[in-house]
Amino acid sequence: MKKLLLSFVSAVFVAAYVNAQSFTVSNLMIEPSVIDPTTLVATVKITNTSNNAKQVMCQRTTNNLFNGHLSYFCWDLCYGTQTNLSSSPLTISAGGDNTAFMGDLLTSGVVGTSDVSYSFFDQSNPSDQVTINIQYNYTTGINTISTDKGSISSARPNPADNFTTVNFNLKNNPADYVLEVSSLLGARIAQYTFSSSTGTLTIPTQNLLNGVYFYSLKEKNKTISSQKLVVSHR
Repeated sequence: MKKLLLSFVSAVFVAAYVNAQSFTVSNLMIEPSVIDPTTLVATVKITNTSNNAKQVMCQRTTNNLFNGHLSYFCWDLCYGTQTNLSSSPLTISAGGDNTAFMGDLLTSGVVGTSDVSYSFFDQSNPSDQVTINIQYNYTTGINTISTDKGSISSARPNPADNFTTVNFNLKNNPADYVLEVSSLLGARIAQYTFSSSTGTLTIPTQNLLNGVYFYSLKEKNKTISSQKLVVSHR
């Protein structure tokens, strides 16, 4: 039987216009992930108020995390804990908006408050920037989900470099199950079969690009459980 996971999220949003000649920020939203409700996903709209197109970089500038929390962000790509600056800019046309940014806080069900700031700046003029300060406050009721079809554990390590491992417990015929790794957009990356009902599965990640992925336990092509995996090569 599946148990309901309840999460309560609050956020404080401050826009700091540090020499901002060209940018404004608005429409901050923070919601639990539909895949993993213990992960909080922040989105925001960046507006270019100038008369010229801008090549805009994103940088994590503050990362004051509660013990057990991890922060990740997506701009041109998705980045783990070790990378604070996007590798490439995104173009925002004159007077245009961009909503590509996502700032994830992985809480792993740990109750606490974390503060993370991000700056968006013109690649050719870094002083032309705007900064958002996000305070995530996470509390939860039930922090586990069980199912009578089977279960998979959180991946360890996560973030992963060359590999990660997942414990599994299957309630029915192992031949009916697969574990599928997919991209953030849902494209299947890899699929693994099972030969036993319980054990540990090793997932190679050395050939995956840095970013956010999902791994899902499926029985007869029906998803039972999904969790997030972050790949961050050292």
